[in-house]
Amino acid sequence: MSATWIAVPPEALRGEGLEPYPPGDIGGLFDWAENPQAGSTHLMPHAGEILLDIVDIEANAVHQPCKPDDEIVFVAAGTLRLTSDLDQSQLAVPAGEAVFIPRGWAGIYRADPADGRFIEVAVVPHDYFDPTLPRERSAATPTLVALPQEAGRHARSYGSYRLVVDDVEEQAATVCATDTLIRVLSGSLTLRDGDRRETLEAGRLAVLPKGFSGTLAGAPRARLLELSRPGAPAP
Repeated sequence: MSATWIAVPPEALRGEGLEPYPPGDIGGLFDWAENPQAGSTHLMPHAGEILLDIVDIEANAVHQPCKPDDEIVFVAAGTLRLTSDLDQSQLAVPAGEAVFIPRGWAGIYRADPADGRFIEVAVVPHDYFDPTLPRERSAATPTLVALPQEAGRHARSYGSYRLVVDDVEEQAATVCATDTLIRVLSGSLTLRDGDRRETLEAGRLAVLPKGFSGTLAGAPRARLLELSRPGAPAP
């Protein structure tokens, strides 16, 4: 039997059903915090070739001395503000936008809530939290993820990630050679795998894990974002 999809619960993107990180899980990612008492809760619905982590962060800023690997962050609520150590350049990522943060980046990572909430969806490699991996600073700085507005299929690369935006209408058979995050940008999408069937509306997220074999169909049409790491080492 093939691996089946994992849909992100919509309530998680509202900060519901999240839990605190285990002690020590994320402490190695930063060396300074503006508000050491600020907390965060999370839900990791998928941990395979990629980790998908939904995080609700109280107002705070932390210094990250060296990103362990490439990361893409989708901001669901509030604004993410990044200040690079290298040149003090600043980048604001509002709700509804996404940013690519390259491996080796160092700087201030500020969670700025809106109406009391800052919620992000982070995509990182499977070994992102491994403290034994070598880290080396890079001169690269974060960039906003630009989504093509024109109809049709468009592909772009962000570091080790491949991002595809495409329109889905008729039912199409799909086999995933690597973990793939999908986000419904508009319309609705119906997933089928054997007897299982689920329709995702605009804004929903799901992971099609490596080995997934099923069908995707617009209902009647969907515009999709697909994010993967081709050639990524297996966990």
